[in-house]
This record gives sequence, C-alpha cells and structure tokens, in this order.
Amino acid sequence: IPSGSTWMNEVINNLEQADAFVILITRPSENSVWVGFELGYYWKKSNKARIYALYHPTATIPSPLDTLQAKLVINQSELQDFFQRLSIDLQLNYSGNANIEYLIDLASALSVRPPERSLANFERLVETSSWDKIHVEGCDTWICADDVLFQIVSSNENTGSEPYEEDWVEQFPSKPPARLYEVNLKVAGLTIEQFFFVTLDSASYFVPMPEIEWTNNSGVRKFIWRRSSLIFKVAKIVGIFNPFRYPTIEDFAVAAGIEIVD
Repeated sequence: IPSGSTWMNEVINNLEQADAFVILITRPSENSVWVGFELGYYWKKSNKARIYALYHPTATIPSPLDTLQAKLVINQSELQDFFQRLSIDLQLNYSGNANIEYLIDLASALSVRPPERSLANFERLVETSSWDKIHVEGCDTWICADDVLFQIVSSNENTGSEPYEEDWVEQFPSKPPARLYEVNLKVAGLTIEQFFFVTLDSASYFVPMPEIEWTNNSGVRKFIWRRSSLIFKVAKIVGIFNPFRYPTIEDFAVAAGIEIVD
C-alpha cells in the first residue's frame, strides 16, 4: 500500500480486482476481524467462487470456511494440489516452480501452541472476556471477543409444549406463560455444555432455571442459584432483567424468592 494513500480504499480495490482469494488459517488469523472482513467481502463479491483455504495444523477452520476443502500447509502433496488447482482455475500453466519444501519449512517452524478449548477455559472467558451479541438464524448468539470460536447460543424454540410451572414463577403472571429454553455453550460449533433458562413476564425476564433443595426433610422446598456456578456467570451475559423493576439478577432473586448461595 503506497505511503499516504487511504489504506482501506486500497484493500477494497484489491479485493474487487482479485481473481482469487487464498486464506491461510493460523491461530492468529482464525480470530482476526480483518481476515474475516476481507473473506466476507470477497465471498459476496465472487458469489463464493475461487476461494481457497490453507491451514496450519494448530488452527481450527472456522465456519463457513469449514464447508470448503482446505489443504494442510505442511503437507507436500496437499500443497502441490493447491497450486495445481489454483493454476487450472485461473487458466494458467502450472510449471511447478513454487518452492514447496521451503514453504513447508516455514510453516513447520511456526511453534504455535494449540488452543485450550475446554469447558474450564470457557468459564474463564465468561468471567474475563467481553461478549458481542448477534442474531444468527433466529438465535441470539454471544461471541467471545478473545476467541470467536467460543459462543453462547440461545435457542429460538422452547423445550416443549407445556409451560414451566413452579412456585416462584407465580409472582410473575404473564401471557404467554413461562417456558424453558436451551442455552448452549459451543466451541467451534460443538456444544460442550447445555443449560436451561426460563422466559417469563412477556419476555421481560430471561433467567437461569434455579435448583431445588429440600429443607431438613420437612417437605419444604427452596429455590437457589449458586453464585460460583457457570450457569449463574452465563446469566450475567445473556440474562434479561427489567431495568425499571429488577435491573440485576440479584434484584430479581429477591423478588422471586430465589436464594443466592456461594
């Protein structure tokens, strides 16, 4: 990009003029906003044509690139196949001049530690990262700012035809009645944990389904949320609370008679 030029215009112009788009998926690029922007721009401009993906073994291929056949950048035959296919699609003669061995050596030298995509790391990110809400295919989805493959997805359909009926819900009469919805924690599209949330009072509230405990075998039940639980922490991100009546989960718990314990 020439010095003093408007770099954004240069990026757009090059994307417009490009005959093909090659994305190298590494640990840094899989979470890059700009790589995603450029891919999305070319994806729409080309109607999904002539997009090629090379990936490093430590990286995860994000959606929608996982629908394309990607080639492993440290594998000689796959890299050779990539150059041949690119040449054929661009109607060029493939001379085999690419230094495959040199490229493989460079890629193999990348000592990137595979990401920890565990439930424990999910909980850490829930506590420490920011989460951006988007609407995808009818579902509310929260995407982790530190790793976009960590997502919290709220189902757009309740879990059954029967209303959710418990004593604490009766304090929030509404039409339609309270119902259960799934909230799934996903990593790279795979669900690693599932919770149930309750929507009530005409969707003014969306709260985690509380646990039920019996008091000293007396037959008296109490409803509790555990402050240290992952579902309670997730509720801080995805929960809905009436800003004028009960703006926080703690305020709501008092009104609903739900006890918050450590």
